[in-house]
Amino acid sequence: MNYKNPIGSKLADEYVKKYPQMASLALARKLYNDNKYAFTGLNAAACAVRYRRGALGGAHRAVNSNRTKLSATPPSKFNPLNPLNLPASDEKPWVPFNFDGAKRVLIISDIHIPYHNIAALTCALRDGKKRGCDGVLINGDLSDFHQLSRFVKDPSKRDFKGERKTTVEFLTRLRDIYPKARIVFKSGNHDDRLWSFFAAKIPEVFNDEKIANALSLASLLELEKMSIEYVTEKRQIMLGHLSILHGHEFNAGFAPPVNPARGAFLKAKDCVLVGHHHKTSEHTETTLGRKIITTWSTGCLCELRPAYDPYNAWNHGHAIVELSGSDYHVINKRQLNGEIL
Repeated sequence: MNYKNPIGSKLADEYVKKYPQMASLALARKLYNDNKYAFTGLNAAACAVRYRRGALGGAHRAVNSNRTKLSATPPSKFNPLNPLNLPASDEKPWVPFNFDGAKRVLIISDIHIPYHNIAALTCALRDGKKRGCDGVLINGDLSDFHQLSRFVKDPSKRDFKGERKTTVEFLTRLRDIYPKARIVFKSGNHDDRLWSFFAAKIPEVFNDEKIANALSLASLLELEKMSIEYVTEKRQIMLGHLSILHGHEFNAGFAPPVNPARGAFLKAKDCVLVGHHHKTSEHTETTLGRKIITTWSTGCLCELRPAYDPYNAWNHGHAIVELSGSDYHVINKRQLNGEIL
């Protein structure tokens, strides 16, 4: 109990018990915003939360209980990962997603359901079957989510309910076509519109883990039911030594010079395959140490003349990645009128 602020201490106890899964900083903001009369500022609320979660260290707790000067004596339990006994961090571990267990992977991206091109999508899925692909990677922008975007909406476009229904129908059919394949869906910028919409309109849902999970894209698209894995948070996917990104992961200012593959090279400085730009391209450079770096971008599988950008340089396409251990071979294919060029 903080005897200088008994009301704030009591409130902090209640909030820590009520929201055990909420990150400390987010909980402190909520605590302070709901009870500004009880705290001198956000920092005071944050200290109250961290104290109750044991994040300020044994020495600090001793000060509050005894109301004496902070001792220079180090804490009795030494943590080699935190030798200076710094406050607990909300940092989350970040590791790539390893797409292993497959020898040949079909990569499709920028389908933008329900504005998908049936001929192009059919060509890609048939090519994957013909080549014996035992893995399928949906590399972002599976759905368009037009009505959830921050841009001016066309009222004649299909609503979220209709888009979700069509997307589930496609995923069900995809699983039927590839019944034994490992299928992974990586979220793109259009797919992320759902999270952004909720975060902007009803951020309170994230305070309840059960509700947040129910409203997640993985839940709404019934991915678990179809044994489809979901990759979020802009994580890169590793196919052997090859990195896969949708292409929106790079910070603003990524205006591809020459072609998207060269733009990806300038950002990644490593072998990577991206979608996002709706264009098939390849770029290769040799380093001073004679290492060859190649980057690729894949074509899209959606309509080529959307109302918001009818005069573009897009093309249909898909890719096949053949794997042998960590080595890989990329076959980047262009399409025209539902036929591979």
